[in-house]
Amino acid sequence: MTRTSVQAKSLFSMTNGRAEQELNNFRNSLVDNAQIKSLILYSRNGELIYAYARNPSYLKMSQGSEQFSRSSVYLPYNNLYETMHKVELDNDNRLIAEGVYQLFSPSYLLSSAKKLFLALSMLALFLLIFVIVTGQKSFAEHLRNAGKQKTSRGPDGSSSSSVSSALPPDAVGRPAQRTETEESLYTPDSGLCFEQYLEERLSNELRRAASFDQDLVTALIKCRGAVDDRSTYIQLARTLKEHFTFHDLLFEVQNDKMAVILPSSDLEQGIAELSDFQKELFQATPDMFCTSDISIGLSSRNGRLINSDRILKEAHAALKRAEKDSETNLVGFRPDPGKFRTFLASQNK
Repeated sequence: MTRTSVQAKSLFSMTNGRAEQELNNFRNSLVDNAQIKSLILYSRNGELIYAYARNPSYLKMSQGSEQFSRSSVYLPYNNLYETMHKVELDNDNRLIAEGVYQLFSPSYLLSSAKKLFLALSMLALFLLIFVIVTGQKSFAEHLRNAGKQKTSRGPDGSSSSSVSSALPPDAVGRPAQRTETEESLYTPDSGLCFEQYLEERLSNELRRAASFDQDLVTALIKCRGAVDDRSTYIQLARTLKEHFTFHDLLFEVQNDKMAVILPSSDLEQGIAELSDFQKELFQATPDMFCTSDISIGLSSRNGRLINSDRILKEAHAALKRAEKDSETNLVGFRPDPGKFRTFLASQNK
């Protein structure tokens, strides 16, 4: 832009004999330079001497202006890829050039954006492949480690592992012994989980059941004779463990009750399972258990978002009714999800 302005100054300092030819040459040079969009020359007092625009959109004249002055001319441009430049052509500022210059073309900008998008897409694809491959390797490593370990479930649903290869040689053939962690979870005489872990484990199982839209049953078993005779309670606990294989879901409750958590079971399935347990007790030697004094109360999640305290209260209520039922001594609490939602709404008011 500066070189063109100097060329214009030389042009207008020529004599009239060569001015017309040189003026044509100057205009042709502007046409050949596609980056120059507009150019005006004006004197220090604002008098317009020369004006050029590549197309009408680059040169606007004020409405109703009769005098060709700098103030009557507007040079619009796109500030995204064009700029305006001003040059003072002599020390006295008697001649000034001003114009619009294109830094780069819109097609170049679009091409650069496409290249940038392609580069970012390739980078994102590479990162996705890297994450998938790394995840597969980690998962395969996890499976290999899991195959070398024995996993035992804690009362809160967590897992603790011990590597079988770490056993000493003389341990082969000896009876399996509980680890220190397992000893802290189970009572030493009955082998049931301590009551202090019941609500926490039941809460975890309820959350798991809700996340998979599954049902869950909680049962309370009471033996009246176990209050004064601990050996009867222990014998009943052993039978309970023989019937229900998931020992980490069996809990002591107070001194005369036991709690059983049955995941993925509805109320009917829970009643059937506890009925089978009752039959085992009745078929045993009569003097071994207080068969006539055993009562069972059950409650289920039944599609509700319910906490451990609520379902235990329902099981306790069912147990109290079972103690009065002389025929089966087994009662299931059948909750109504609609009434339960109404109850929750009234509690939140």
